[in-house]
Parts: sequence; C-alpha cells; structure tokens
Amino acid sequence: MKRACISLAIVLCLIPGMLLHAKSSNPIVSVFESIVDFFGDNIKKSAQSIENMFSINCVVAFDVSGSMQAYFQNVKQNAEEFVQIFTERDNLIFATFHETVDILHNGPATRHSMSILRTKIAQSQPFGAWTDIEQAVNSAKTLLSGMEKEYPGRLPILVFVSDGIDDPNPATRRLEKRNLGSYARSMAFGKGWQVYDIGDGNFGQGLTNDAQRARAISDLDVSSSINTRITVSYILHIVLLILFIILLVILFRLARKKYPRAARIGLILSIVLCGLFLHHVLGIIQWVAAVIISIF
Repeated sequence: MKRACISLAIVLCLIPGMLLHAKSSNPIVSVFESIVDFFGDNIKKSAQSIENMFSINCVVAFDVSGSMQAYFQNVKQNAEEFVQIFTERDNLIFATFHETVDILHNGPATRHSMSILRTKIAQSQPFGAWTDIEQAVNSAKTLLSGMEKEYPGRLPILVFVSDGIDDPNPATRRLEKRNLGSYARSMAFGKGWQVYDIGDGNFGQGLTNDAQRARAISDLDVSSSINTRITVSYILHIVLLILFIILLVILFRLARKKYPRAARIGLILSIVLCGLFLHHVLGIIQWVAAVIISIF
C-alpha cells in the first residue's frame, strides 16, 4: 500500500509539468509523449554532464583599450601562452573589448584553431579610445550562458585580461563606473562560474592604482593561475561527489534501522532520481567548488 501511494504521488507530481509540453490533441498520447521527452531529455543531459565533467567552457575577455598600452606586450604574451592550455574537448570564446566587443574565436580549442587565434592575438593592438567594463562583463555572461546550454556540465570559467580601468564613452550616459573584479563576481556568483582577473589576488576589488597594476602585470602568469584553478576544481568536484554519495549511504543506513522497507524504496528512488537529474547535482557541486575557490 505504501509503495502504491509513493508511486502515485510521484506520477501526480510529474504529470502537470509534462502536460505543459503536450504535443498531441489526444490527451493520452500527449501525456505519453511528454513522459518520454521528460525522461529522455534528463537522461541525455545527465549523460552529457558525465562526459563533460572534465572539460571546460571558457570565455576570455581581452582588453585592447588605450590604457593597456604600457603593459600590452607582456599581457599579450601571457594571452598567447594561455590559450595553449586548452584541449580539443574544451570550448573557448576569445573576445577583445574596448568600447565594443569583438570575438576572435568561438568553438572547440583545436590545435589548428588555437594556432590561428595566437596569430590574431599577436596582431592585436591597444587602440580603443574607451573601456566599457559593464558591456564586457555582460557580453561575457551572455556568451558563457550560451555555451552552458549547448555543452552542460563543463567547468565554466570567465577570464578578464584587463587593467580594470572603466572609462566608458560619455555618450552612453552611464554615470556609475564599474569595478571589474567585484562586478564580474557579483554577476557570476549565483551561477557557479569561476572568475579570474589580473587583480584576482585582491579578492575581487581589482586594481585600484597604477602601482598595483604595474606590480600585478609584471608578475602576471595567466596560464599557471588558470591551470591551478582547473586542477583544484576537478579535485573538489570528485571530493564533493564522493561526499554526496557517502551522505546518501549514511542516510540509507540510518533509515534502514527504523524503516527497513521504506529505506530500500528510498534508496532505489534516490539512485533513479540522481541518474535522471545528475546534471543538477553536478551543477550544485560546481557552484560549491566555485565558492570555495573564490574564498581561497
């Protein structure tokens, strides 16, 4: 009786959402199609999440405004070296920005495409008259959101190679100037994205004066910093996933002592639901990992 009630409750919870995606005028056929689509989509997303767990979605925003002139060669060399850390399993969007945003690469980081991108980076010059930090951050957000929809489960990283000086065109009539580090992190926090900028060591406060900029850029090693983040992220993902499994086992053992039958049903349901919604579980794990890395 208990099993029948539990099964009925699950079906009743799922049917309303499925009816919203009805495809046929026949209600019985419609519900059946919705059930197939619902479980099929979630199984596909979970499978993609497992496949993509150790690959990357990365958006790089590279500042080519005039304020970068003094340190552009060092920054440009760092950017050329940095793009070599990606593999063909990773997706990379590399964009330059000043008053506008221009995309130099969008797609898998194949050897051939990275060779072309390094040539484009080498040819870039700091010619922009204005620096619009708000537009750069918002564009990066839109681009990474699109990548996540297409390739779920990958490690999401935003990289801002910029001196952090917000100098928008007065014609935009935006009075408030943005702090790159804090503005980017406030936008990315709820999404579980990792954010790196040149002023990263200052915990999101960015580079506030010329002395800080000169010191940070002279010691700049984007490749090493991002490689460390990627390695730590993968380790945290594995550890948190293991802890999640251990938690389920502990809860099952505790429940089995008092409610042996219900505990077995609960364990089976947990396994089925984790399989169906694994992409959500991994998303939560990514968010926790991103928060931990941002703190330390």
